[in-house]
Amino acid sequence: MDLRNNGLSAYKVGDRIELTIEDIAAGGEGVGKIDGFVIFVPASAPGDKLSVELTTLKKKYGRGRIAKIIEPSRRRVKPPCPVYENCGGCQFQHLDYDAQLAYKTKMVQDAIAHLGSLESVEVKPCKGMSDPWAYRNKAQMMVAGRPYLEREHSEKGPRLRPYFGFYAQRTHRVVPVSECLIQSKANNDVLKAARDMTERLGWVPYDEKSETGFLRYVLARSTVKGDTLLILVASQPSLPNIKEFVSGVRGRVKNLQGVVVNLNPHRTNVVLGTTTRLIWGKDHLIEEISDLKFRISPKSFFQVNPWGLETIYECLDT
Repeated sequence: MDLRNNGLSAYKVGDRIELTIEDIAAGGEGVGKIDGFVIFVPASAPGDKLSVELTTLKKKYGRGRIAKIIEPSRRRVKPPCPVYENCGGCQFQHLDYDAQLAYKTKMVQDAIAHLGSLESVEVKPCKGMSDPWAYRNKAQMMVAGRPYLEREHSEKGPRLRPYFGFYAQRTHRVVPVSECLIQSKANNDVLKAARDMTERLGWVPYDEKSETGFLRYVLARSTVKGDTLLILVASQPSLPNIKEFVSGVRGRVKNLQGVVVNLNPHRTNVVLGTTTRLIWGKDHLIEEISDLKFRISPKSFFQVNPWGLETIYECLDT
């Protein structure tokens, strides 16, 4: 690729460069420049001095991965999540919390100024949480499969062992996640029970390339007080041994309010289909925020951070 106009004609994909990160982009990637050419680097922090391996070179920008941290930013911290570096679900765990809030505020300022051309709009600092963990009330996990161990083949056959996880950044490769640190305890509990029952029953993960298998996604929704709703997204309307599945999950999840199956038989990246069928219990949750009640169905849009929503209401009252 000819990048002489950008001063990068000497570089190609796979080369390593030294780069100092200057800013954070809207998607959470660090931003550095070499000869005026912008390079985006995931999991980098402003102030980092890095050795970066170039992975993409376009006409107006490039992208790279961290090969070595030469000098870490003072805002860099060790991410508490064991799969953070591979999972695409979070983008800021390598920054201290004050820095996260500051850069989120700046992203809003930049969006209003650059996209809305509103330079004079005041953006107040982002309000933080006392404990920014275990807050999300909605989890959406992909279902994938890996081969059984050799000793298990005689019992299980050549099928794949199902597991739940999130996509790695910019891929459709599913990273196994046993517990998500930003999800509510209720969501983690119901997903663990569902994962164990899925494996016990030998349910076959859906494969988007071959269009084989049937279980595509597993979603959990929860309320502040811990009620949960479990949504199975499948490519077929009937799931084998569904009563045994529900019984197993109910036996382990005290505040489970309902189990539903959402039908999505199409070859698409859209998660939920148009048809949802109640299997057991209720097909919705009731959430209470600031003396208001909300009825939340499997497909409802609702703020994933209920404490953040409460803070918004408090700000509106002032």
